[in-house]
Amino acid sequence: MEYAVVNGRPEKMGSPVVFYGGAVAIPADFAVERMGKLLGRPQITRGPQPPVTQKYLIRKIVIDPGHGGDDPGAIGKTGLKEKDLVLDISKRVKDKLAENGVNAVMTRERDKFIPLTKRSQIANESDADFFVSVHANAARLKGARGFEVYYLSNAVDDNARAVQAAEDSFLKFDDTSFLHRNTDLEATVWDLVYTENREESIELAKYIAKAVDDQTSLKNRGVKSARFCVLRGTQMPSVLVEVGFISNPAEERNLRDPEYREAVASAITRGILNYKKIYESTDGFTQ
Repeated sequence: MEYAVVNGRPEKMGSPVVFYGGAVAIPADFAVERMGKLLGRPQITRGPQPPVTQKYLIRKIVIDPGHGGDDPGAIGKTGLKEKDLVLDISKRVKDKLAENGVNAVMTRERDKFIPLTKRSQIANESDADFFVSVHANAARLKGARGFEVYYLSNAVDDNARAVQAAEDSFLKFDDTSFLHRNTDLEATVWDLVYTENREESIELAKYIAKAVDDQTSLKNRGVKSARFCVLRGTQMPSVLVEVGFISNPAEERNLRDPEYREAVASAITRGILNYKKIYESTDGFTQ
């Protein structure tokens, strides 16, 4: 186990913890450099001190266009592929966030399949504040329509299970995936991480759903929970946005329209920025 939760966020240590005499021992360098600050280690100060910086800031977001490469995702009746649609919308979101001072990291910038573990790795190594995965829905019933936003949770309904199974169907795990290691200590750490991140994920999902509802003609199917694989590996608050039903002829037609995609991307961006504004002005919803 090479991770510890510090202030609700996972930190990687230089070497694993060990069990000794019924206790958990952490590396000395990690204890001195990271834990010491939290426990009130005396600090030596000299000269003028820099101003206190704001702690609750959102500066970087990972945008994850679903599918790609050999995995087309859902395909509409006229041939529109989910992988192409969500990549285009994701790029638009990235550009709009950049215009508002938010750096967006893409898990893929072209038509390439990125394994689940790699997507999670990109997100975790980027030190991002949030992870937003973009997808398009599909259903056997052609009349199914609308957008929905998911957050990670074990409590799911039958519809969430179906969407989850469809989105996860092409994702492959490798044997070295952190998600496959199942020691009691790691399970405890990840439970802490998910509990800490879930509330923020729910709030972000609500803001995105409201913005899309306000700014597009898409039917609002609401905020839901599911166990998407792509969300389970990330170490930050995460949501998955379904921008519409590609299986619905009317929505597929709309989603082909560049202006409509622009409107959807603008709404997703507005939801993120609205959340950012309130999050920062209330110190993470603590005021």
